Amino acid sequence: MQLLNFDTDFSMGAEPDDKKIRLVIYKKDQELVCHKTTLTEIKRFLDGTEEKLFKGRLQLLKDHDHILIKAKNEIAGITNRQVLYNYLATIS
Repeated sequence: MQLLNFDTDFSMGAEPDDKKIRLVIYKKDQELVCHKTTLTEIKRFLDGTEEKLFKGRLQLLKDHDHILIKAKNEIAGITNRQVLYNYLATIS
């Protein structure tokens, strides 16, 4: 699985899981949290006006074109909306 690396100890992976995808946040190569969702739900968040996706241990927060990824209330990384779109396009 190809990872989306942040300039921190964290990285994010996404893998197919039946008709959903499993988003995984890693800290120093150890799985920290995961969340099962659909590509449609993530794309709706990226394209829409909602500022937050998911509740709980893994959250995506949007500030204009920047996406903040939180894992266990800790900022895992920040990425650009288009970078996340491009990354998710590689999931099959």
